[in-house]
Amino acid sequence: MQWRGPEIEYSPIDGTWHGGYEVPDPEPRYHCLDCGRDICYKVDEWEEHTKSFEFVIGRTPGDNFVLRLTRSVEGESAVVELTRYWRGGPDREKTQSRAGAINRQGFEKYLKRIYRSCILEWEPEYNDFTVMDGTNWQVTLQYDDRDPVIITGRSAYPPLWKRFLRAVNSLEIPDVS
Repeated sequence: MQWRGPEIEYSPIDGTWHGGYEVPDPEPRYHCLDCGRDICYKVDEWEEHTKSFEFVIGRTPGDNFVLRLTRSVEGESAVVELTRYWRGGPDREKTQSRAGAINRQGFEKYLKRIYRSCILEWEPEYNDFTVMDGTNWQVTLQYDDRDPVIITGRSAYPPLWKRFLRAVNSLEIPDVS
């Protein structure tokens, strides 16, 4: 911890320090206007242990997209899969898939963008039940050494949602917004 602010003085009367204020190390980069919390990230460890990232978004009824990135066993590349599902109409369900690969550096860079959306600070669920036939979404992060993080929503979104969508769309795939 660091101390800042007015000059700090030691009081021999009660043996305490007075003045200044505590600043976490490292300093918070963001301040959430919704909850009032400072957000301070050290997510490198989370990033390096991320085995896969999956984002599902779609309308009910309507199109649904599933984007999945899975790190290879040896860790030198990642498989990227994008699947589009159509629901409704006479055929009920159709799928269209694309798959490819990115190198380790591309995977790490992509994850860093995702984590900078503050997803580790998000609540497990965001729901607006007043909306009928809205947008459903889910983010799933799988790890080598810890429980998965699963965050879901129904027509309600966490802070920095637009930043998250920009991060998702930074991969060369069709927009999923």
